[in-house]
Parts: sequence; structure tokens; C-alpha cells
Amino acid sequence: MTWSVACALITSALARRSRRRGALAPRAQLDHLVKHHECKDKAVRFRATQMVGLIMNGLAEDAELSEDAFDAVQAAMLARTHDKVPLVRVHAAHALHRLQVPTEEDDPVTLELVRLMAADTSADVRLVALKSVGLSRHTLPHIIQRARDVKPEVRKATYAVVGAKLDPKWLSIAQRVALLRDGLRERDDAVRAACVEMVAVHWLRKAVGSASAVIATLDPEAHADVAELAARELVRVAGMPAELAAGAPWRNGAPRLRVEQALLLRVRFEMWAVGSASARAQLDECAPDVPALVGVLSAHAEQPAVLCELLRLARVLDLSDEAGRRMLGAHASALLGSTAHVARPGGAPLAVVALEVLRATHESELALVREVAELISELHDPLDGPDDDAGGEGGAARAPADACLLYTSDAADEEDS
Repeated sequence: MTWSVACALITSALARRSRRRGALAPRAQLDHLVKHHECKDKAVRFRATQMVGLIMNGLAEDAELSEDAFDAVQAAMLARTHDKVPLVRVHAAHALHRLQVPTEEDDPVTLELVRLMAADTSADVRLVALKSVGLSRHTLPHIIQRARDVKPEVRKATYAVVGAKLDPKWLSIAQRVALLRDGLRERDDAVRAACVEMVAVHWLRKAVGSASAVIATLDPEAHADVAELAARELVRVAGMPAELAAGAPWRNGAPRLRVEQALLLRVRFEMWAVGSASARAQLDECAPDVPALVGVLSAHAEQPAVLCELLRLARVLDLSDEAGRRMLGAHASALLGSTAHVARPGGAPLAVVALEVLRATHESELALVREVAELISELHDPLDGPDDDAGGEGGAARAPADACLLYTSDAADEEDS
């Protein structure tokens, strides 16, 4: 029989005895073990600390421990957290789990577990301290910091702890975004898988299966890059959200999309577009025709973030129909020509995406350059300037249009040659 099996049997017997005796902890055994925690022999210190941890964590939830015994065990285990042998510190951290009061900011046990978790030189000690420390507003920032630990096993455990024990509502937006930004860009596959499980399993379950609700907690307008990473994992694991399935956004009278819904829709379509033949067939089945998409774009004219996602979605649609392509190009051109859209928050990326869509709707670069030149001329009309002199405002306004028209002339010369 191995020592670990013997310890388990002894602990089980002590726990049963404590329950039979009215949930009293085995005081004599703890006193005996505590007396040997400072022994010079590291094997004795290790076994004494291990047994204390097994007894403490094997007791029933309602087990009672006298104040003297509690103080003695706490003092002994706090001392062992500074032992020179890492394995002794591991079991000391494990033993302190039932002795902490994490809701108290100055609780010595909690403070020691936080110190071990953050600063111990042994990854094994940091790992056990991370799993042992209780969750509270005092310990949560320190737990989240372990997502950047130098050892991948500690980073992986951080995502497992946060996913299993924490409701994402307990985290601030900045904390959620930081966790996902680090975890979903991880080079270590195991750590990345733990982060994916956190967001696509635990967080999704706590959001009652609503992927859009998970994305909404990340403020997708302010953190578009991280929201897209999370959306790709949610779609990959959970598929198309129910509220967006079967072409719902394209139906007459469909409610307006929120930015998180538009993001999930665009990501799903992009993943279908680069997938297998069956995935592309599913894209053909669910994708709207271009006029229907233009109608949805018009319905969301006051939501730049949603417009960006829907315009990006347009790039994976079939634009072979000339009438639909012209409608989409006209809409993108109108967005580019609207100073009201470009000036508002989110307007700059909207202009970039609209230009990309406009490019996709033109068969030649020359036609695109000509149309963009006309748009710039309309935005900077020299006839409306107060002064026609080159040094006046009219001359400054004319410069962008003149430059673009010059480029158009050069492109025309190259095409003629």
C-alpha cells in the first residue's frame, strides 16, 4: 500500500469519526502533526503538512474546530509556506484552503495564498495556491493576473478557475476583454483551449445559451478585435445563434440588429465562405440576395457599427447580378459621400469598409477611381469656397479633388496605351 493511499484511508476514517462525534475535528491527530511541522527532516515536514491538509480538506462542511486548534494549525501552515522545499509549500497551501476568510481584506491566510500565487518561485506552488484561494473582490484581480503567468499550466488553470467558479458579470468589461485578448491569442494550445472553454462553454451556459449576450458583455463597439475573436469561437462551438438562423434578419418587419448580432452573423457567413463544399452550400441557402441586404443596410442607417458588420458581410455574397451590384455600390457611395456618417463615432472604419465594398462592385480600377474622385469633389467643392486663390480655403479644399483627378488622368493614359 502506498503512502498516499494510506493517507487517504486515514483521512476518510478520521472524517467518519468526526461526523459520528457530532462534527468535531480530530484534535489529537492535528496536535500531533502540528508538533512535527518544524522537524529538521524534510520528509517528516512534508508528511506532517500533507496529513494536515488531507485532514482539513476531508472534514465535513459543518465540522467544528476549537479556537486553539484553529490558531495552531493556521500558524503551523503559514510557517510551512516559507519552507525551502517546494513540495512542503504545495501541501501547506492546500491545507490553508479551509482556514481562509477571503471576504476580509486583511485575512492573513488569504494574503499568504495571494502571495504564493503571485510570487512563489515554484510553478506547482503557484498552481495550488491559485486553486486554493477563495474568490472575492479582494482576490479576483490577483487571480486574473495569473493569466499572464510564465508557466502555461498556471495560465491554463486560471481560465479553468475563472470559467468554472465565476459569473462573467462579476468581471468588469476591461477584465473580460483582457482575459480573452490574452487567452484567444495564446501560442500554447492547452491554454487557448481552456480560454475557449471558458467563453464558449461556461460563459455561454451562464448566458442561457445566447451567444449575442456573451458578445454584448465585451462592449463590441469599443473592443471589436476581441469581440470578433470570441464570436469566432462561439460560432465554431455553438453554431449560428437561434435568433439569427434561417435568414431572420432579411425578413420583412424583422427587428433591428444589435452590433453583437451583426458581428455573429458576419462571422458565421465568413466561416461558411472559407469552409467545405457543404458549408458553402449552407451559405448559399442562408445568404440574402443583394437587394435584401441593401434594404437591411438602409434600416440601420443610424447605427455605424452595425453598418460596418453588414458591409463586411456583403463581401462574401454573390455579386454577379449587375442590378444588385449597382444597388450595393450606390449605397456604399452614398455612405462615403455623407459627411454626417464619416464625422460621427465609428465613422472612420465605416468609410474604409464602404470603400472596400465600393471597390468590389466595380469591374475596373479606373471606374472606381473616377467615382471616388467625384465623391471627393462633392465633399470639397471649390465653388463653395470663400476664396479662389491658391492660398485661400478654396485652394486648400480643391487640392484633394485635383490630386485624385490627376490620378484618374494617369490611369486613363495607362489604359489607352
